[in-house]
Amino acid sequence: MYQQNLVFPNVFTLEEVASYLKISTEIVEGLAQNGKIPGRKIEDSWRFLRAAIDDWLTGQSSKFFNVQQLPAPDKIRLLRVLVEELDTTAPNTLSPQLEFMCLPLSERHRIMAQQAEQMTAYYQQTTSERQFWQAGDFEDEYSA
Repeated sequence: MYQQNLVFPNVFTLEEVASYLKISTEIVEGLAQNGKIPGRKIEDSWRFLRAAIDDWLTGQSSKFFNVQQLPAPDKIRLLRVLVEELDTTAPNTLSPQLEFMCLPLSERHRIMAQQAEQMTAYYQQTTSERQFWQAGDFEDEYSA
C-alpha cells in the first residue's frame, strides 16, 4: 500500500541541507544547479543524500570542488559570502580582522610595519616612566 508522507532520514530537502550546512537555501540551490554539490532535482524540488553531502563536506568525493584547490581570490570571495551568511546582525559588513586579511599582501605588510613603528615610538617614550615606576620610591602607608 502506498503512503504519501514517508519519512526518509537519509534524504534531505533543499531546506534541510541548507540548515545542515548552516547556509542559505539560495547558495545550496546554486551549488546544486552548477553541479558543485551532490543532489538531484525531482520535478520542482531538490533531494540530497546525507551520505553524499557528508562525503562532499569531508572532501572524499573528487567529483566536487575542494576549497583548498580554489585560487586565493576565489577563496576570499567564498569566505566573504560565508561570513555574510553567518552574520545576521550586519550582513553587509566584515570584521576588521577579515577586512585586513582581504587586503593585498603588500598593503598588509605596510600596515604592520607602520604599527610596529608606532609601538616602538610608544615604548621609547615611556621608558623613563617605566624606569621611574620600577625604581619604586614607595611609601609604606601602613607604617605611619
